Amino acid sequence: MRLDEPIERHGVFWLPGNESIEAQGVLRIETTGQAALTVRYESGPSGASTLRAPWHEIRTGKPAPPTRLVGQVGLQYATLEGCNLAGGSPGFATGALSEARFRVRRVLLGAAYDRNDDIAFSRLSFSADGLTCWLSPDVFRAEHNDAGRLRSIRLREPAPVEWSLGDGLVLRLNRSYTYQLTRPPTEYRFRQAASAELCCDEPRRIDELLEVAGDLRRFLCLATSETVFMKKITGRAPEGEACRTTSESSRVRIQVFDPHDFAEFGPREALFDRMLFNYRDVADKLELLFRNWLELCGTARVALDSYFAVASDRERLLETRFLLLAQALEVLHSRTHLDDGKKKLCTRVAEIVAPFNRLFGGEEASRDFARKVAVTRNYLVHYNPAKEAEAVDLDSLPAFSRRLEVLCQLHLLKRIGMSVAEIERIVANNQTLKARLGVA
Repeated sequence: MRLDEPIERHGVFWLPGNESIEAQGVLRIETTGQAALTVRYESGPSGASTLRAPWHEIRTGKPAPPTRLVGQVGLQYATLEGCNLAGGSPGFATGALSEARFRVRRVLLGAAYDRNDDIAFSRLSFSADGLTCWLSPDVFRAEHNDAGRLRSIRLREPAPVEWSLGDGLVLRLNRSYTYQLTRPPTEYRFRQAASAELCCDEPRRIDELLEVAGDLRRFLCLATSETVFMKKITGRAPEGEACRTTSESSRVRIQVFDPHDFAEFGPREALFDRMLFNYRDVADKLELLFRNWLELCGTARVALDSYFAVASDRERLLETRFLLLAQALEVLHSRTHLDDGKKKLCTRVAEIVAPFNRLFGGEEASRDFARKVAVTRNYLVHYNPAKEAEAVDLDSLPAFSRRLEVLCQLHLLKRIGMSVAEIERIVANNQTLKARLGVA
């Protein structure tokens, strides 16, 4: 996930079920969602703490540190999951401060889960970079007079839309807008926003919901042809959940900070004209696409990892980009064609590219493309000087790899339910794809 700016909160923290023994601490959350906690407690004789004995034992590693800590920062309760002891420093005199430092896998602000039970939500909401642009909501309606001149512009808020993802999960997309009248009153400024919400008929473990949300984020990455990250993740605890919340209301939103989609590079702006497809292109069959995409994430996650490793990092070494794309296609084909595990890479690529022969220059050109993919992969992995002349040379490899990346995209679209005719229409309307494929 990505935050606009880092967060630092001071508060008190304690072990689950042991609130009487607490320690002052500082919780820091980076813009990537990564979190760390530093607690300080007063030392007793010989560096041990009399009132804070559990914290002293944790810092020294006896017993093993807990995986969950709870606390209160400001007016909010907090739950820290996946806490790993990262170090500390003892106080060598009576009354001196000792320190323990933890790496934290996930932070929940707004609730204190005092027991080590699994955390479950009935809803999980999030926004993402580029989501509003991808939806391209049509919220303006122009009205003209009899002479054809513009009379007024009306603004209508789009209604939420939802799709069933199966297994009791529903995805809802909420779209909204805000506006502001400038001073002096010469213009209105509008700002659109969109968010997604996963709703389930029965409470689900937070890990399950975050995995589904992460897979949907990757769908958006594919659609926008850019790297996007989730933002403003919030959950809602089910009725009767054994946790203390900041508010007495059962509808309190619990903020979630989890770096599960962390990357060293930042997000890039999703531009409408560079997208592989937008919401309007697929609105009539989006439920089918979502379902098939989630199924594909379950059966071929390794292949998708390879593809997105290339799509999200344009600075990756050229040979590495090519090898990852070749691996992605090979694993995609093997995981979705379980009866042909012994096929060679050349055969797999030829079968993948066959439906798109017209886009790759015809049947013969497609077979030659598949052969070059296999020969070049084998040359780079199992170096053989005798094969150098048959492999794609270094000067031609960038353009060849871009065509291979397009093939990955087209094959993914086909796997999730688009017809070849629909895919060809997408290519015809996308200047980037046409340039990479070399078609008019």
